[in-house]
Amino acid sequence: MAKEKQAPQAGLLSPLAADFTLFGGADAVLLIHGFTGSPAHMLKLGTALQQQGFTVRGVLLTGHGTRAEDMLKASWEDWLSDVREAYDAMAAAFRTVSVAGLSMGGVLSLILAAEKQPACCVTCSAPMGISNPFAGAAPLIGKILPLLPKRKKAADQLLDPDYDIGYDVIPTPRLTDLKTLIRMAKERLSGVRCPVLCAQSQKDPDISKDSADVILAGVSSARKEKLTLTQPLHVITIGPETDTLFPAVCRFMLDCTKENP
Repeated sequence: MAKEKQAPQAGLLSPLAADFTLFGGADAVLLIHGFTGSPAHMLKLGTALQQQGFTVRGVLLTGHGTRAEDMLKASWEDWLSDVREAYDAMAAAFRTVSVAGLSMGGVLSLILAAEKQPACCVTCSAPMGISNPFAGAAPLIGKILPLLPKRKKAADQLLDPDYDIGYDVIPTPRLTDLKTLIRMAKERLSGVRCPVLCAQSQKDPDISKDSADVILAGVSSARKEKLTLTQPLHVITIGPETDTLFPAVCRFMLDCTKENP
C-alpha cells in the first residue's frame, strides 16, 4: 500500500512534516499531531495502522511544520477548523472514520468525538491540564517574549530523532489557545459516546497526571480503556514504548470498526 503523492508544501521543516495519506481499506483513521509538533510525530503510528488495513490521514495544523512565527498568526479556531474539514472529507469517502491525536491533537480528537461520534477515539498524552509554568501568564509574557525556548529534558534523548520534527520554541501567546481547547474538550466530555482509549505515561512531565482519568471519568462511552506507559515522555508516539502503544491502538481500532458493520 503506497503513500499518496501530494503536491509539495512550501517552507516545511522536513518532508516528514507534511500532511500525509497512507492508503488502505474502507475504514479510515484521522491522526492529529500536537501543539508545536507536526505530522511526523504521527507517521509511525499511521504506518502501523495502515499495515492493519486502515487508510490513514495525518493532518498538518495551521501554523505548524514551517516556522514558529507562523504559529503566532494561527488560533484554536484554525486548528479546530482543520480537523473538522479533514474529518468531514474522510467521512464522505470511507465506511468508518476513527480519530486519534497526540497531546493537543488528543484534545481536538475529543472535541471531534463529541461532535461527530466516530467509530472510536484514541488520545495519546492528551492534557486536561498543562504543567507549563508560563501558561497562566501567557498573554503578558507573549508581549515580551513571543517565542520562548523549550526546556531541554534528559528523557528527550529517548525520542526517535528521525521523526522528532517540530518547533524548539513555544509561541507563548498560543498557550491561551491551547487552554481554550482543553476547556472546550472538558466541557464536551459527556457528549463523547464512542469507544475511547487513553494512553499516557505515568511520568509525563508536561500534563496533569490525572488527565487520562479525567477523560475516562467524563465520557459517556460504554467502552473506555486506559493504557499506562512508564517512560517520562510526552511524545509517546515516537518513544521507546511504541511496541506497547501501537499494537494496543491497532487492536482497539480494529475491534471498534468490527462493531460498525
